[in-house]
Amino acid sequence: MEILEYQIDAGAFETYSSSFTLAEGVRTLGFRAGDRAGNIAIAAPEKFYVDGTGPVSALSVSGDQYHGAKTYVSLRSDIMLTAADPVVSEVASGVKATKYSVDNGEFGDYSAFKLAAEGKRLVSFYSTDRVANVEDVKTSELWVDATAPVTELSISGARHDADGLIYITKDSGIVLTAADPVSNETASGVLLTKYRVDGGNWQVYAGSFTITAEGRHTLEFHSLDRVQNTEAMKIAALAVDNTPPATNVTLGEPKFEAFGLPVLTPAAPITLAAADVVSAEVASGLKSISYETVNVASGDSSVHNYTAPFTLPQGTYDLRFWSVDNLGNTEQYKQIRFSVSTFQNDSLQAVGGLDMSGTADISGAVKSNASVELGGNARILGDVEASTITLTGKAQITGQQFIGQAVLSPEPIFLGTIAGSGGNSIPAAYLVDGKLVASSQAELTLTTGTYYLKGIELSGGSKVRIEGQVDIMVAGDISLSGGSSLNAGGTASKLNIFVNTPSSITVTGGGDLLARVYAPYAHMKLAGNGLLGGHYFVRTAVLSGTGNIIQAGETLPQTTAATGDSGGKKRVSAMAAGDGSYSVLSGPDSAFRLGEVYVFPNPALRGAAPVLHIETGIADRVKITFYTVSGRQAHQTTLTGAPAALDDGNGLSYAYEYIWRDNIPSGVYYYHIEAEKGGQKIKKSGKFGVVR
Repeated sequence: MEILEYQIDAGAFETYSSSFTLAEGVRTLGFRAGDRAGNIAIAAPEKFYVDGTGPVSALSVSGDQYHGAKTYVSLRSDIMLTAADPVVSEVASGVKATKYSVDNGEFGDYSAFKLAAEGKRLVSFYSTDRVANVEDVKTSELWVDATAPVTELSISGARHDADGLIYITKDSGIVLTAADPVSNETASGVLLTKYRVDGGNWQVYAGSFTITAEGRHTLEFHSLDRVQNTEAMKIAALAVDNTPPATNVTLGEPKFEAFGLPVLTPAAPITLAAADVVSAEVASGLKSISYETVNVASGDSSVHNYTAPFTLPQGTYDLRFWSVDNLGNTEQYKQIRFSVSTFQNDSLQAVGGLDMSGTADISGAVKSNASVELGGNARILGDVEASTITLTGKAQITGQQFIGQAVLSPEPIFLGTIAGSGGNSIPAAYLVDGKLVASSQAELTLTTGTYYLKGIELSGGSKVRIEGQVDIMVAGDISLSGGSSLNAGGTASKLNIFVNTPSSITVTGGGDLLARVYAPYAHMKLAGNGLLGGHYFVRTAVLSGTGNIIQAGETLPQTTAATGDSGGKKRVSAMAAGDGSYSVLSGPDSAFRLGEVYVFPNPALRGAAPVLHIETGIADRVKITFYTVSGRQAHQTTLTGAPAALDDGNGLSYAYEYIWRDNIPSGVYYYHIEAEKGGQKIKKSGKFGVVR
């Protein structure tokens, strides 16, 4: 062969000397050969498709994925590799194979795969085409997140944890805070938080929310991250408490009530008690009790945390009290008004001073912020507290004497808090310009209720009886004279008389008054056989003349100096009877033993009331029962407290005496007494007559 030539794409023939390549694209190749004889052979041209470009591979993710600054996938994500052989100059031979490796491991044939471990992963891959063009290796960085978020529940506002419950109020904010924890340097971030209440529809958490309905509730919640890792469900037991506690007050003893106003002593305990109200089966529990005392007269107030029963000094108070539960639910304060005074313990309190003379007597304690002066044969059977105490003549104080600073509030019961009008009515025949006036043996009964009067004037043997509990507010003077009486046959605790103006209280000429009298602006005067039983608070007091007695307790003092007229007893001071000589009694005998027991006058003639005299020492109680001759019970009563100081003509002694004042028919009657002290009993029976 002489020559061998080739031609590419209709170009010039070139002598073939060695192998050659074709440019990428569709190529036409022709060639010819000749021998030395000049013979030439020309071959038919052929087309060649030259592929000089490698495939192009791409990585994609099917399933869970998040593309941010990094590409995140989950353990569930499918890693997909796709490859294509690009057509260049109208030629592409096609992809033959795709290879990949993870974290620089060995390459293997591709099929869809998942990444098995959390953290940063390197996926390398390439493809080849059918003419062995090989793609450059590519590497993708994937971050595998296999850890679910963590959601925490918190409460903004009121919260209290107890008994496995989270107590909240309708205003408490429920806050769900989620975080995607970094594990193996990987965290795709929180996608969302979902919650539902009491099995309702799921909600996507968008911010703090509240549950307003009171009662128990179940809160379920969980979070998802950006590659759908789902937190295990969390459950919280919530209890919504919107109800405050309820507080009650107990005013301790001793106390009494007048005009609807409780009146305590400074020793009476004031107790507050509260409980958190169970509403819709929920109560977070009591946290604290508070109270405020407001002095009504001065307006001074103070707030305290309640820890134990407390007492208050003399004065009139508004007590406001309330409680708070463990969630801060605060009770609307309640209020009660009451007064604190000591006059109900004593016989007489005369703030501005007391002057006693003649044979005037007081049985019981006496207090004053000023002077107490006794002259003549005046006596006080009890303790005395005053700024000064003066005794002249044969005057005596049998109890202790305390001299010093003021002990009384000038107006412990603030009368400005008590209404001055309204109340029960009195028959017009006994009213003169609003004043109760009775005379000439008139008899009137006041029944349970409140009465407002401009004065009281009783004379000429008139009698005002009390049935039930009676309160009288007087805006004026009170006068009893000429043997008249007010509540003489009753008990002091059944009649409260308050005087709210500067005025006078005058008892003369054998007048009897049995009551609790509070008259802080009044001057009291006793003269001429006046008898007062009960407790008295006045501005000033004067007792003069003979036979004037004030006795603390429930009944009138008993006049016991014997006379020859009708078997009865003359109205003179029992402690100043006879020739003026008498012994000083230190007090009733503490020994519990039977002494004299008798009825006088016996028989009780022409309307006289029989009086039962009982000597037992100090008893807890003395029960008295009267029977008719047929054995039918006619009357019964019980005496309590200390016996009274009496003189039956044989010297001073202490005894219980009871006047049976009913309308008693003529006949023979039996009495039976049963005295009791500390479980011991003394019994005595006897009989007496009544002649009408």
